[in-house]
Amino acid sequence: MRNRLLELVLFAVILAAFSLSGCTTPSPKTGPTPTASTPPPSTPPQETPELEKTVEDSEAAKKAKKAAEAEIVFQQGLNFYENNDFDQAAKTFRQAALDGHQEAQFKLATMYHDDKGVEQDSVQTAYWYRQAAEQGHADAQHLLGALYSFGIGVTKDSEQAKNWYHKAAEQGHVGGQLSLGMMYFKGTKIPQDLEQAKKWLSLAAEQGNQDAIAVRDQVETMLNSAGQ
Repeated sequence: MRNRLLELVLFAVILAAFSLSGCTTPSPKTGPTPTASTPPPSTPPQETPELEKTVEDSEAAKKAKKAAEAEIVFQQGLNFYENNDFDQAAKTFRQAALDGHQEAQFKLATMYHDDKGVEQDSVQTAYWYRQAAEQGHADAQHLLGALYSFGIGVTKDSEQAKNWYHKAAEQGHVGGQLSLGMMYFKGTKIPQDLEQAKKWLSLAAEQGNQDAIAVRDQVETMLNSAGQ
């Protein structure tokens, strides 16, 4: 009996000590509640340099093909023209001209001017010369300048005339150099500038243009007299 009592006392002491220590039955550890992962926002595919180059190559190939086809048509037009079939030549040149062939545009403009294969039409002449001129065709630039200078097919405009003469002259076109030099010499609707006249007339003179040589010498005499 005595031993049984001691066991009960000891159990009570242990139980009391355990309660005073604040220990509780540990609860199972739990982590954060898993959630479904949110996919990153979708972004449009980025164009790579390789893709851009492929697109550029494709466009270049299309342009090259179109240019080659226009050249074939233009050569057919030349064949018609050389055989005096001007009606068919004009139709064929028009086809190539519409595809941007600058020499075909120039030839078509000339046919409108010369009344060959098409009825003479100064407006169409100016239109097709402009198409070729804007692509850098020096003869077309010079002749378009002349049309503006005289008001043929376009409204007379000395500034436009000077602009197109200048573009042709810069390409070494002797007619453009002579025409531009003469404009500066005469002061036709633009301020007279003998130094500019001498510059452009000299360039034309170097190509053997006799008119340019004669006027350049006159300009030099005027400059010397003025002490310049």
